[in-house]
Amino acid sequence: MTSSGGKGEEQQQQQQQQQQQQQQQQQQQEQEQEQQEQQEQQQQEQEQEEEVPRFVVVVLVVVVVLNVVFHPEKSAPPFFGGVTVFFIDPPRLDMDFTGAADFVDMPVLRNVVRSTILHAVSAAVVLPARIAVDLNEDDETDQADLSFPPPVGILRILVRKGTDLVAADFGLRPSSDPFVVIEVGQQSWQSSVVEKSLNPVWEHGNVQDFLVYDKGQKANILVYDKDNYSRDDLIGSVSRIDLEPLMVRKPCDTDFSLSLEGRPAGSLQVSSRWFELSPSAPLDIPAAVARGPSQLVLAVKLLGITDLPKSYKPPFVVQVEVSTVNAVLTSRKSQPPSNIKPIAVEVADIARRLHRAHHPIDQISEITGLEPRAVSLAIAQDSPQSYARAKQEAVAELSATHPAFNEILRLPLPWTSEVVNSAAVSLSLSDRTDRRVAKAVVIRLADVAAAEVEGGFALSCGGTLQAKLSVAWMALPI
Repeated sequence: MTSSGGKGEEQQQQQQQQQQQQQQQQQQQEQEQEQQEQQEQQQQEQEQEEEVPRFVVVVLVVVVVLNVVFHPEKSAPPFFGGVTVFFIDPPRLDMDFTGAADFVDMPVLRNVVRSTILHAVSAAVVLPARIAVDLNEDDETDQADLSFPPPVGILRILVRKGTDLVAADFGLRPSSDPFVVIEVGQQSWQSSVVEKSLNPVWEHGNVQDFLVYDKGQKANILVYDKDNYSRDDLIGSVSRIDLEPLMVRKPCDTDFSLSLEGRPAGSLQVSSRWFELSPSAPLDIPAAVARGPSQLVLAVKLLGITDLPKSYKPPFVVQVEVSTVNAVLTSRKSQPPSNIKPIAVEVADIARRLHRAHHPIDQISEITGLEPRAVSLAIAQDSPQSYARAKQEAVAELSATHPAFNEILRLPLPWTSEVVNSAAVSLSLSDRTDRRVAKAVVIRLADVAAAEVEGGFALSCGGTLQAKLSVAWMALPI
């Protein structure tokens, strides 16, 4: 009996060992199979990476001057009301495309990409645009004034004549149909076209007044041949012209040598004159000022809108239109207001306790002095997720009901008898779908010229536009 029992135990042990060995072999096979699958997956991913060419764009800023200005001065720390950062002139960019972007490295596409980047940079940080930071939100420094200080003056440029320009049209007699483009900062102006001439003379009306925000700004002059059925051809240019030598009290004629692809391309003569700006209206417009296209500069300071109905879709833009002269300016897109401030710990704690005691939000608002929106934020601080969601909802609501602009739009305008008698400034609001939100607010330009106009301007859709309109008059330097 004992022998039989011993054999049975041995058989059981052998069976258990065999089962363990089988399990180990199976586990080892599974591990090997899993490792093989991982290796195959890694190999496939590597092959896919090799198949997909890399998209690399190298952007090199060739010429750019970044300015950082601290102003206005204060007697107490931090001793300045704010800091502004800007480029005096648009940067010049050189690009190199590699990998999948090689197809972009063609002249047409390259210029499109380059101009798109330059436009975005200019709109953000090229004068008159600036990045502004208010170092003390509790002082009298205005965010709009900090971001959009007034110009230092106006430079009037008159295009006179060209000499020995490059011929772009070849028929019986080589010729061109030249016109001039002048760029100062973000401002660009185009002259009329003189047909079939390599020595063109422009009429007296080919003059423009440029707002200058820094005497270190530079100008670019480009001369093109006008083509009716294809792209206009560049036939000469001169870049990065110092403006300061042109800022003279009396008219100054200057000849600029043009170049095209490194070769001489004739010359262009322009006349320039410098004017200052004064907040005081003159008794009589000086003859030198009256002979140009502008006699004053309209400034429209857009702060924001309060109590707008929630049904409209942000962001919004304000369009400023001046009748009679057919001048239009459009603001930047609105932003949420910057008045969502931290709530004191003690006040937030009181709000939460009252909420736990089942007090309604309106009652908590009366007790704590917080706005209902701030009460909701304080209550939600018990949970990070709830707080983040509540803050996001508050920002979205404020973007729709209290959009902020903090921008100053400026426009040189004539001051003729027709303008005096009939010109009006209209302010209209559109939402992100380009839908007109409200009827335009209309203010007579003569009223603005007589005295600064400031509102609360009631909108027909509800809500109030906070804005200020004023003018500065062109004057001869003293």
